[in-house]
Amino acid sequence: MRASEPVYRLVDLTIVAFWILWTTLALTAPGEVKGRWPWCLAGLAIAALAFWMPRLLGDAGERRVFAVRATFTSVAILSAFTQLGFVIPGWSERTFEPQLIAIDRWMFGVDPTIWMGRFARPWLTELLQLVYSTFYFLPFVLGFFLYREGRWRELAKVFLAVALGFYLSYIGYLLVPARSPVYPLHDGEALPGLWLTQHVWTVLSSLEANKLDAFPSGHTEVTLVLMILAYRTSRRRAFPILAILGSLLIFSTVYLRYHYVIDVVVGIALALVVVWLTGFLVAFSERSAQTGIS
Repeated sequence: MRASEPVYRLVDLTIVAFWILWTTLALTAPGEVKGRWPWCLAGLAIAALAFWMPRLLGDAGERRVFAVRATFTSVAILSAFTQLGFVIPGWSERTFEPQLIAIDRWMFGVDPTIWMGRFARPWLTELLQLVYSTFYFLPFVLGFFLYREGRWRELAKVFLAVALGFYLSYIGYLLVPARSPVYPLHDGEALPGLWLTQHVWTVLSSLEANKLDAFPSGHTEVTLVLMILAYRTSRRRAFPILAILGSLLIFSTVYLRYHYVIDVVVGIALALVVVWLTGFLVAFSERSAQTGIS
């Protein structure tokens, strides 16, 4: 057995569990879910592939395992986000922007995204919009250094933490559906940048099938998870890069009007939960594998 296999198996089971949940939600939603049956079939297919992944890969080497699992896990995460854009309206027509705005005002006495507007500069907006758009590539920054060093077990832990982070944030979107503050507080207008800001904003908005994804801030949650894992596993190489990009990205979530401050606060709390849960599950799984329980 590969040293990384017990951890990868946790990734598989995480994908199976959450896709069964998504499929159940699509099937039982009281309201209309566009493409209900195609999404259910896709969900069952992804869950089945995840369950049988160890057999499908067989005795493949670690590098091939990494390539296949990186591709499959990315598809399983991103397609779940797309599905939520159809499932959430089937469960609730209510959104929670007024409550999130009220919490921010209670904490600060102002609307933070409006207050920060006085400090906005086109060059800063341009920089932060570009940093924000790197979010989905950040796992590969840490993955690159671990891959080069052949640290397969640590790579598998990154897969698990990222999958848990994304899926937990998706549950938050379902429980507290809300649009970004740019819509209720800024009439849907992005901050002006220099050359690329508007184009990047337009592309990201067009790719975002689920617009009810403000709470919690998944960008904050997953970015902070990666920063913590990088500090633990690649302190001198990946961590300086992720520390700079990650700090700017988390700041940009509010500056660019994508999130309320309470979204960021809850995202930070969830990141700590994900890091702890990842460590707990990995330790339990490896102990079970060694004693022959699983």
